[in-house]
Amino acid sequence: YGVGVEPKTGRVSRLALASNGLAGDFGRFGPPLLRACSHLTVLDLRCNAIEGNIPTQIGNLGLLSELYLGLNRLTGPLPERMGLLAKLTKLGLNGNRLTGPVPGSFAR
Repeated sequence: YGVGVEPKTGRVSRLALASNGLAGDFGRFGPPLLRACSHLTVLDLRCNAIEGNIPTQIGNLGLLSELYLGLNRLTGPLPERMGLLAKLTKLGLNGNRLTGPVPGSFAR
C-alpha cells in the first residue's frame, strides 16, 4: 500500500490506496489527482467508498498498466477515453453500479 516513486525521475508511478476508507465523488477529486499523477503505471483504489462517474481524464494515463477500482460505489458508463489506455493489462471494476456497454474504443 502507499505511493511508489520512480527512482530516476521522482515521479509517482504507483498509487495503492485500497481499503483506506477513501470516500467522495471521483468526478470531483479524480481529475486533479489524475493530472498530478500523470505517470502512474498502477492505480489501486479498490475497496473504498468512492462514488460517482469514472472521470474521462483517466484516459490520459498513457503509462497505466493496472487499474483497480472494484468494490466502490461508482456509477454511470465507462468513459470512452478508457480505451486509450494502450498499456492496460489488468482492470478491476467489479462490485460497482456501472451501466452501459463497454466502449468500442476498447476493441482497438
